[in-house]
Amino acid sequence: MPGEIALQSNITPSGLFFVRLVSLSRGSGAIRFVLEFLESVLPFFDTLLELTHASPDSAHQLRDLRSSKEEQDDDDDDNQFRAAQAEGEELVEGAPRKTHIPIIRAGPCGRSPRAEGKPAGEQRRIGAVAQSERRRLPSVHALLEHAALTDLPRPIALRAVRETLDRLRKNDGAPPKDEEIVEIAAERAASLLKPSFQSAVNATGTILNTGLGRARLAKSAAEAAARAAGEHTTLEIDLESGTRGDRQKALRRLLCDLTGAESAYVVNNNAAAVLLAIHTLAQGREVLLSRGQSVEIGGSFRMPDVVRAAGATLVDVGCTNKTRTTDYEVACSTNTAVLLRCHPSNFALVGFVEEPTVEELADVAARHGLALVDDVGSGCLIDTTKFGLPHEPTLIDSLRGGAHLVTASGDKLLGGPQAGIILGNLELISRIARNPLARVLRVDKVTCAALEATLKLYQSGRESEIPTIRYLARTEAEISSLASKLAQKLKRAGVAAEVTEGWCEPGGGSLPGVRLPSRRVTLRAKHVDDFAKKLRLGPHPVIGYTEGGAHHLDMRTVEPEEIPIVERAVAEAWS
Repeated sequence: MPGEIALQSNITPSGLFFVRLVSLSRGSGAIRFVLEFLESVLPFFDTLLELTHASPDSAHQLRDLRSSKEEQDDDDDDNQFRAAQAEGEELVEGAPRKTHIPIIRAGPCGRSPRAEGKPAGEQRRIGAVAQSERRRLPSVHALLEHAALTDLPRPIALRAVRETLDRLRKNDGAPPKDEEIVEIAAERAASLLKPSFQSAVNATGTILNTGLGRARLAKSAAEAAARAAGEHTTLEIDLESGTRGDRQKALRRLLCDLTGAESAYVVNNNAAAVLLAIHTLAQGREVLLSRGQSVEIGGSFRMPDVVRAAGATLVDVGCTNKTRTTDYEVACSTNTAVLLRCHPSNFALVGFVEEPTVEELADVAARHGLALVDDVGSGCLIDTTKFGLPHEPTLIDSLRGGAHLVTASGDKLLGGPQAGIILGNLELISRIARNPLARVLRVDKVTCAALEATLKLYQSGRESEIPTIRYLARTEAEISSLASKLAQKLKRAGVAAEVTEGWCEPGGGSLPGVRLPSRRVTLRAKHVDDFAKKLRLGPHPVIGYTEGGAHHLDMRTVEPEEIPIVERAVAEAWS
């Protein structure tokens, strides 16, 4: 092999095995020889490798060799090192993990490394990895051999160990003992084995909390969904004839009976319902929409984006705060196909505002031969004023007002599963059902079962069994009774708890601006953020909210049977 290799080594005062390579030739064979030599004789030393008088491309050769060896090494995960930045030098990550030798980028030829403990001066450090306690961490393989991890699924154990070691490498100071590291990894593995979707107690007071899945299903709806998911079901079979049936048939009948619509169609959410309606009726044509209703519907999805995705051109009408029927009349053209009306379900315009009613827009649509599509949003089927709340537009209101199609969500004030409901004209619904996108957006058997069970509760006058309706209807006296019961139990357990007055919201893009009086159990923990985190990470997560230096559990959305769960969770987090 051309050239010479000179190795100089010594033990530094800090215990680092120091290796210096001088007069290293260009040939990759020399570099490979050095790596193999160090691999054979220095596998257990903390090693510093420096190159002096090396060719400018030595670093690239080292990097290429390192990558090649890593691909062949089955013990890649045993690497305990990360390159440390030294005095502004761009460093290359650790050497082949099996050798435990960090490979650092070579500097210019002729520069000698700085001696340990001496100022840099004009000399430039070619490469260094300072010794640290983090380098004494056990290998991945060694940890996986511990009994606490051997019985776990290999992918779970491996991920837990990797994540544990990664966290420990970022910490300063001495690492824990191996047994403690195994315990940490085992705890992480246990958390990885937990389902991502856990049952939780909604103590936020927000009835339709999007983060907690919006509407809580009625017991009968949840049972119907579980039955459909766990068993074969008559989704698309006509039992009388034995031929293929229609999964939408039962839903269509119930929705028409409840709203008076000519027909109905259900898709997977309300945004899909609007998109499908616009794509069917206005693809390649214009859709008129008031500027005051050009809303963002959540998750950064905006109504103009939905209209464009449907292949239509959106035409803004009127002003943000005032839009009149004359604005629609002026905007109509021979290319206009749809008048779109969007209920501002997640905000409220107040003050100097004006907008046409559904009836007035229906007149404009009739004069110009257009379809009126009304996105009601919340899917309300009942009169909310009986709960002392402002009137929320209902599906029936819109249909009676003359809308040709009405769209709504299933998991808002309707209180069912996530779904998009389209109601209205029989001929238009038939066209929607034939649209190829209808197949793309169709609902599954679980949604069909849960929605049917929810609608049957309305049909039989038992809507009070729907949690969403029940929470809206709860009186302050009922909520106060629940709060007092929980607070008393917590006080007996040594928790500083008190009942306080509070406010909550319907949430989920329903009844915008409405605040509901409520009662909450206030917990003044010493470290409130840590306390709230313990409640979230417990065996049964309890989700409240922090305000004014205390953590609050709003009882409007807590069921009586959940109080023992909350009591245990709070007591454990408090201790």
